[in-house]
Amino acid sequence: MLTSLIAPIVLSVFLLSCSAQCLARQIANAVAEKVEASSVNEYDNKYVNLEPEIELKELTKDFQQWWNYTYYNIRLGKEFIGLDVNSTVLDKENFLKKMSEAKLIAIKLKTAEPSDVYRLYVLDNMDNSMQSIRRTSARIAQTELGYFYMQGKPLPNMDVFDINGKAHNQNSLLGKLTVVKTWFIKCTACIEEFPQANKLVELYQDNPRVQFLSLALDPQAELIKFLEAQPLKYAVVPKMQSYIQNELKLGAYPTHLIVGTDGKIMKVFERLHELETFLETAVTKL
Repeated sequence: MLTSLIAPIVLSVFLLSCSAQCLARQIANAVAEKVEASSVNEYDNKYVNLEPEIELKELTKDFQQWWNYTYYNIRLGKEFIGLDVNSTVLDKENFLKKMSEAKLIAIKLKTAEPSDVYRLYVLDNMDNSMQSIRRTSARIAQTELGYFYMQGKPLPNMDVFDINGKAHNQNSLLGKLTVVKTWFIKCTACIEEFPQANKLVELYQDNPRVQFLSLALDPQAELIKFLEAQPLKYAVVPKMQSYIQNELKLGAYPTHLIVGTDGKIMKVFERLHELETFLETAVTKL
């Protein structure tokens, strides 16, 4: 194969009176391109024949069925392998961009891969239920794309005190890995996470370079009363609605951020359990 590739290159270069050095460079580049193209094709093709874990027709019978499946099975906050409608591998950014076009949904494929593999499928039917699925799928992708673009950016400046009087600002973030949770008292999903959040704090309580900070919407007096019955082991900062919505530009509760020792956002998650593996890896690199 290599001989058949080199022969025409040598002939064409000879006719153009290229130097020996130029010839060697062209041969090396051609071989490298051939190998790279072969590798990409093999990588793409390994996913072509994978079957979806649920058929598109079955999944989209009604909105609720699609929503339940997507909520529990399509976890865009985690690392995954994304494929377009032709099973071509996409990076995360482009996968989310395509999914946000309001005509595609993601379905998990059956595979032995350690990472989840999601493929995009086109929704052609335009009945009311299908339109709702399309719009909601697009919003999910747009939200996750926003989280993706937050990565690597500094956490917006804040200078606040928690309900115990401890200051939290840019200086208190530096040198530590900070797990941030946004929530409010009447958010059922936020409160349901408390036991899991407290276990996470306990897991890292002996590591002085890991800290947990929660930004709540409610006033201090209401938070103190509420937390007597529903303890949260994070530091709790009251009245942070403006900061969350205008500085962080977040609209979903709860949302979780991991901020690096340099004060920059490393990752954003909507579900606490999705950040646990990422946090574990980040702590090993401290």
